[in-house]
Amino acid sequence: MLDDLNSLSQVAKNLRYRLYKENSDYSKWEEILFKKVGIGSYRTKFLIEGDHPSDEEAQKIADWCGVSVDDVMSAPIHPADAEGILRENMKFLMESLPHGGKAALSKALKITASQISRWSSGNHLPHQSSIDDLVAYLGLNPRIDLKVHPIFLTNAPIHGEAKREHLQKLLNEAPSSFLDDHFASFEKLLRKQ
Repeated sequence: MLDDLNSLSQVAKNLRYRLYKENSDYSKWEEILFKKVGIGSYRTKFLIEGDHPSDEEAQKIADWCGVSVDDVMSAPIHPADAEGILRENMKFLMESLPHGGKAALSKALKITASQISRWSSGNHLPHQSSIDDLVAYLGLNPRIDLKVHPIFLTNAPIHGEAKREHLQKLLNEAPSSFLDDHFASFEKLLRKQ
């Protein structure tokens, strides 16, 4: 995930941020981009993944983001300072928890539910020890610095059950020929658990 985010162009990061603000569910991003911005459905996935936009696409994205084409191509419209990145990451992480996840997090980190609520709203930011505990609890890469890495720009699940559900969905949608070709590899990988 870190390498994917670091390698994204600024326009892709800005596009993802605007999509995230529209709907934090990344599975809806292609549809939003198609409907609200008027970019062809065949291009939406590629732009979200970091493809360079055409001049017309860049103009449409800039108009939707409310900035100039130059700014959408080269300047962050998302929070770029440590406090802003941490604030957005905390909101994102709290929203990504499954039903009952905030209560489980509160218990696991030995903090109050009101602290979790303040993190969710962005009204209060956790101390570094709580950030480290949160990263460990969610099973995130320990190299992730929630004050530096804008994980709210990711377009994939980031922890636990969401990853399992995502992979299950991809496998369910995969054509039989793909599964036939890769079955032995998947089976071998999954048996090593």
